[in-house]
Amino acid sequence: MPGHERQGVLRNKLNGMLFNSDPKVVRWALNTIALAGCRDANDEAVGYALEKYGNDPEVVAAAVAAIAAINPASLKSLGKKRKLDKDILVLASLQHGKLDEAQVRNTKIDIEQAASEVLKLALVLVGMAKAPEFLFHPRHDNAAIVTALGKHHDPVVSQYSVWAITENESLGVGDLGIDVHHLDD
Repeated sequence: MPGHERQGVLRNKLNGMLFNSDPKVVRWALNTIALAGCRDANDEAVGYALEKYGNDPEVVAAAVAAIAAINPASLKSLGKKRKLDKDILVLASLQHGKLDEAQVRNTKIDIEQAASEVLKLALVLVGMAKAPEFLFHPRHDNAAIVTALGKHHDPVVSQYSVWAITENESLGVGDLGIDVHHLDD
């Protein structure tokens, strides 16, 4: 089977996974579509998943990231049509797409007020080394905020800060903000 046929089979299988009832499977398929999908094969199925799981912020973020990768021109209208949280739209889009510099510059994540889903997305960008400088605060660089989020009251946000420092080569254990002897906690 030639390569383009194998890619088509993969993309069709990923579309089928979006009809699964397990949001984790749907999120995985959307993340894979962001890496290996294409507009013609996957755009409609991604739209279906976004509609079906519109109340699940993690699936919404994965769908937005997939759209940013396979159909970036539709991002501007997406936020208006679906009334998506502006921060989720910008942060998820930055994972695989490029945005207008003004949109990126105007996005500042308040770690005291932001929902856990927004903080996790921001930490994903930090880990991928795709976060804009001073994403969280105009006077504190992203590394300083990762340190603060390592102590966040939501344990999943803290886990994402651990992931961010392990993925981003410019960060280290010293940026984690927690005693390394308590990593298991």
